[in-house]
Amino acid sequence: MINTFNYINSNIKRGIPITPGQIEVPKNKIKIDYPSYTISSREESQGYSSYRADSERVEVLANVFPVFLFAVAALVSLTTMMRFVEEERTNIGTFKALGYGNGSIAIKFLLYSTSAAILGASLGYTFCLI
Repeated sequence: MINTFNYINSNIKRGIPITPGQIEVPKNKIKIDYPSYTISSREESQGYSSYRADSERVEVLANVFPVFLFAVAALVSLTTMMRFVEEERTNIGTFKALGYGNGSIAIKFLLYSTSAAILGASLGYTFCLI
């Protein structure tokens, strides 16, 4: 079988000999369309206008989000202080019975809330810088 394959393979001609002058290219059949270009501004691009609209929506959310978080933090602080005063009512009564005035009792709660605010602000600023 190997001998038959070699025998058949040796009888096949490899390629057809042709000269470049024998190649005919029909010149009237080949038509090349030249590209056309359109110049437009950035605002006329649909992708850019979509990106701009999305960024404007994000900007509105970025302005509203801190206000919302500040309101939530204020409500949490208010609730915490009201609960603290409620739990300290017995001590407030004791201080009044001992002769302390309303101002000195209020200063105790103001010092407590102010110290908590200063501590929280300093820790927040410290961790913000890290």
